[in-house]
Amino acid sequence: MMTFEHLMHKVEYKLTGDVSHNNIAVEMVALSGGKAIELIQFGGYDMTTGEWSSKATAKAHYAAITDHNFELKPTATAMIYPFEATNVELLFNVYIDGKKEYSITKGPLSSFKMSAGKSSTINLALTDENKVKEEVEEDTGNSGGGVTSDFDADYYITTFDSGASGISTNTGYYGYGYRAYVAGSYIDVHFSTGFSSTSSIEPGDYEWKSSSWMDHSQRHFTIRNNAGLAAMGLKKSTTLNSGSATVEKEGDVYIISLTLTDQNSKTVKVQYIGELNVQDGGQVPNAGGSGGSEGGSTDIELTSLSVKSAAANGCYTFTGFDTLGNTIDLLVNTTDATSTTISRGLYEFAATAYANNEGLFHANNIKLDGTSRSDVESGMMHVITATGTNVNLSVNLNFEDGTSKRYTFAGNISGAEDNNVYISANKTSILANGTDTITFKAMRAGVNVTDNCYFYVNGSVIGGDTFSTKIQGTYTVYAMYNSVKSSNELTIVVEEYIPDTITVIPSKTEFNADGSDSVTFTVKKNGTTDITSQSSIYVDGTRLNGTVYRTTIAGTHSVYAKYNDINSESITLTAVAVSGTLRRTFADGVTIDSGWYDVNKIGLGETGDIDMCWAASASNMIQWFQDRYVAAGNTLPANAVSGEDSTGNYELALMKLFRDNWGGKDSYTGEELGRPGGGTINAAIPWYFEGLNVNGGSSAYPMTSGGYWSSVWSGVESHMYCEYTYLTYSNMYVGEYLAYNSWNNADNKLKTFSDHVVQFIERGMASMTVGLNGSGIGVSHAVTLWGYEINEDTGIVTRLWITDSDDLETEPKATLLNEFTLSDETTYLKLTPVGSSKYGALYIKDLRPFSGYKK
Repeated sequence: MMTFEHLMHKVEYKLTGDVSHNNIAVEMVALSGGKAIELIQFGGYDMTTGEWSSKATAKAHYAAITDHNFELKPTATAMIYPFEATNVELLFNVYIDGKKEYSITKGPLSSFKMSAGKSSTINLALTDENKVKEEVEEDTGNSGGGVTSDFDADYYITTFDSGASGISTNTGYYGYGYRAYVAGSYIDVHFSTGFSSTSSIEPGDYEWKSSSWMDHSQRHFTIRNNAGLAAMGLKKSTTLNSGSATVEKEGDVYIISLTLTDQNSKTVKVQYIGELNVQDGGQVPNAGGSGGSEGGSTDIELTSLSVKSAAANGCYTFTGFDTLGNTIDLLVNTTDATSTTISRGLYEFAATAYANNEGLFHANNIKLDGTSRSDVESGMMHVITATGTNVNLSVNLNFEDGTSKRYTFAGNISGAEDNNVYISANKTSILANGTDTITFKAMRAGVNVTDNCYFYVNGSVIGGDTFSTKIQGTYTVYAMYNSVKSSNELTIVVEEYIPDTITVIPSKTEFNADGSDSVTFTVKKNGTTDITSQSSIYVDGTRLNGTVYRTTIAGTHSVYAKYNDINSESITLTAVAVSGTLRRTFADGVTIDSGWYDVNKIGLGETGDIDMCWAASASNMIQWFQDRYVAAGNTLPANAVSGEDSTGNYELALMKLFRDNWGGKDSYTGEELGRPGGGTINAAIPWYFEGLNVNGGSSAYPMTSGGYWSSVWSGVESHMYCEYTYLTYSNMYVGEYLAYNSWNNADNKLKTFSDHVVQFIERGMASMTVGLNGSGIGVSHAVTLWGYEINEDTGIVTRLWITDSDDLETEPKATLLNEFTLSDETTYLKLTPVGSSKYGALYIKDLRPFSGYKK
């Protein structure tokens, strides 16, 4: 095993005593030989400003821990660069409600060491004497924060961040993305959404998925950034040839190991160790090791770096050269600093010569070995330390021909301009609406002096540092500092503001509430431009899928349209109640209070029943059939499985039968799941009765022969309703009717669907496949249909009663018959729950009828 000694040190501060305040924070200052030691702490509460740091920044002479409620949780944590010193004196300042109330001194200590990848505990007590309660306790093993791995990486990732600008987090297609900074560039790593979120990734092994679609139920990952692959020497392509990922977790620390192979069979190994979404949260740069973006030898060591020029947009140019005549100009966005300093952190390469966003840089005027180069494709600049004009940085550049170069510089930037004030703005243009606002900032010698400046717009002073107006035009901005005009000038544009209005127009304002009559909407901008296709339409607060609205709910309905961030005024529609007799019909032997079954699944995850909705519905239907068979005066066959599950796990023994006798394979890899996979009642019911294996290629399959009615089945089947008008194979006793093949395209799909339901319940019962959205994309789920309500004058079904193996989430689960209203408002027919429900709505995909027994 290889221990990574290049992780940050973890410090736990335990505070006891009078900690009844809600806002206590602790500041640590380390002194060696009477001089302060620089402590670099990552992401925390800045005592000097009272603000949280938005990214990792170096703070000299103290480590701010956190804005922390010690009364509720006595321990706070800081992540600090490792350091070692002699004769250290530790000074702890305790802040209560932002005011320093206590100063506690510990030491001098003859030797003080914070080891990388380890942790220390510092116990502080707010006593009358204000003394440290116990010694500093340093962990000498790996249990206190050190982690180990036998993965020999070629490259180390320095930051693994899901919040990076530009990263895709489309959870419906290719998983949740994390930006991994590595090899002077970055790659975007996406994990299947079923196993990741913004704050965690489930440990386990992940398989490479070359396409952009990843099954949420499988452990897949993919890489979606080419420049980062090229920086690691892999073939630049939209996909790799293969790969694997392993995720381990110890406490809050992750070990993420990637193996990537390109089309040329070149393989690289990449690893991240650290907490997620923490700037510089992984391996510390310049720590060496078996590989890494900052380890190894230096290509070009710059001997000089000086200020060359400054642009008004905050992009300063620094020119550097070495003793061999190699040169480079770095255009660095330093909108939070003066021209003579560069802020610590990571900077991404900008394709344009003006890196006009903070955290970007560009490189030009490059001369390598006497040859000028302008073909930079990507890169990353890492400013490791920055104190005033003194910086330690490295720049990795990747060229279009596949080669890479690294530049380093450590020292002072020459050409100081500390007497000048640099002003910047959060944007370059606003609308002339009187509310759109631009905010200015002034920096002098690395210090924010905004509050000490007067800002002038077109020669007139403004109050404060913000500006808005209703007059369009071009404006010049400068700042006065100490009554002297010493800043650069900005040009801002105030654009003409013409407020848009949108109107939603219905084809009619009154229609029948029969689920068939409809209203079609058109949306126009400023009374003329048709923007229907770009707008969203809301009825009673619910967004329509499309522009057509139908309902079975009589009364008034409020409608508005939304285009970008603009809402139209609401209009009112009237749905007129349709006269007619409403009749409720249930399957034979079933009432709203009895005769129906509701098997509920148990467990989730790899070993649970997550995919067994088909088995729950099949169990409900088989038990109903057996009840009707006995009610007709017959005796169940000797091998029939009936009644409650004796183990108490399920409502019916039939569900336990399917759980024990069916297996499953991963639908993508073909690997065994060790549990039943996703299936259908069309396979389950014939297997139970006849012993037929008709799984049709689904991921669930029987492991035993079944056939619990095979001895009598030929006689029983002849007394079943096998002739269905709406089935392709009308002689089947269990069939499948797909919604998207017929009623979805019918002139009146609600009437077509109603005719099917009436016949299927008249001849037996049915299972029904539903989805959670109206587009048809996503997981399909099997439920059991027991009855319906119909308007006898129109022939339209208005309500359905179903049982669902997933409708309850807390134990103990009870049986439940769900009531839904039926309407045609989307691509698929919509079910809206009556009363409280786990679901906001369900959408019908297909029906699967099952014949009853003729008495």
